[in-house]
Amino acid sequence: MSDDDDQIIRITRVPWWPEQQDVPAKYIVVNEERQKMDGPIQDMDVVRPMNKKFTLRGMYEEKEWIKQSTQNCPTYGNCRECFRSGPAGMTCGHCKSDRGGYLSVYVLRGVREKQFIDAEWLASKLNKTGHVNAMAGQKARWRTPPIIQIGTFGINLMSTKMEHEESMSQSDREWVQYDTYLEIEDELEHGWWNPTIVFNRSVLDE
Repeated sequence: MSDDDDQIIRITRVPWWPEQQDVPAKYIVVNEERQKMDGPIQDMDVVRPMNKKFTLRGMYEEKEWIKQSTQNCPTYGNCRECFRSGPAGMTCGHCKSDRGGYLSVYVLRGVREKQFIDAEWLASKLNKTGHVNAMAGQKARWRTPPIIQIGTFGINLMSTKMEHEESMSQSDREWVQYDTYLEIEDELEHGWWNPTIVFNRSVLDE
């Protein structure tokens, strides 16, 4: 097996997101010079919401992603088990389980509009450390991008996976989890329906 084949397998070895053998393997990074570089992906090639939190209604950010990623989706996702962040479509480096893989999550607004949630922002909300960087030379054989829809229940479930101090009581943990759930839900709702308020230079520079 060649090193090139190993790059493909490492990013697609997710049982519930299988690689498609009839789909030609291709680099995820669009830029031909940087896709052949060793080491982590360059910041300019990372696909994520402009405000580094979530996509905004009416901004149509997703239409620009194809200029950076051949998969036309965020570079990073959250593990379905521990909700840490890492390269979308790749097996979680922390869980290493059959279900532990990174998927880019979004909330469906209206009939067709998707509000993508930034993986690193979401992980930070849950006090998750250990972010895994994507590599510049990774390839994929995906027929569809590694994304998944979540709803209110999904956000509530995420809050139960928060990292807490060991000394914290169970009742205190539950209150913190509930507050975090409300905070995430409120920020998403507010940001989607009030994009002109959220979309400002101070937010983009955070």
